[in-house]
Amino acid sequence: MKNRFFYQTIDAGSDNSGFALTVCAAFYIFGSAFGAVLSAYVDDAEYFYRFFSAFFTGFSAGGASFFGMLFDGLRFLIAVMLLSVSAFGVAAIPAVSALKGFLTAFSIALITRLFGFGGIPAALVVSGIDALLFTPVLLAASATAFKGSVSLIGFCAGQRGAERGFPQKIWLVFIICVVLCAIIAGIETLAASWLASGITAETAYLLI
Repeated sequence: MKNRFFYQTIDAGSDNSGFALTVCAAFYIFGSAFGAVLSAYVDDAEYFYRFFSAFFTGFSAGGASFFGMLFDGLRFLIAVMLLSVSAFGVAAIPAVSALKGFLTAFSIALITRLFGFGGIPAALVVSGIDALLFTPVLLAASATAFKGSVSLIGFCAGQRGAERGFPQKIWLVFIICVVLCAIIAGIETLAASWLASGITAETAYLLI
């Protein structure tokens, strides 16, 4: 009875087109806020300073990899895709959104904290483009996956016709998201090559 009530409560909301997107976006924002706040309490700032300095040194020397950037986005898309066919996805898919928001905000805030305003171009290269372009793609995939997981909960709870709530074009959505992820990875790679020399010239004294 409790499982059925839980499903009916979530399913009633998921019938609204923006419900699943709102849930995933809310968790992303929460993760971002938590990551930004937590960056201010990092004790071993010197370690991260050396880490990012070494990273930017290799980055400016042509270390940007298309496949590395592609994998960074695909791992999240693959995660929500797999969770879309699991009843646990109702809890895990928003958690993936929160994790992505946390990692993005944490890196941007920490780079800015360590290198000041001179580190903003570096933060843009590392996470800024990803945050602006990939976040909508991830949230769209997460919302679709969330609705799929909700329908599976109904099916497991014995709700008649619950399987009809599973998004019919879910695989098409994921294919489109993967293609967009590849395009974004290409944009990031091009932007990295364009901005690397600028970062080296303007902020080399900060990154070495």
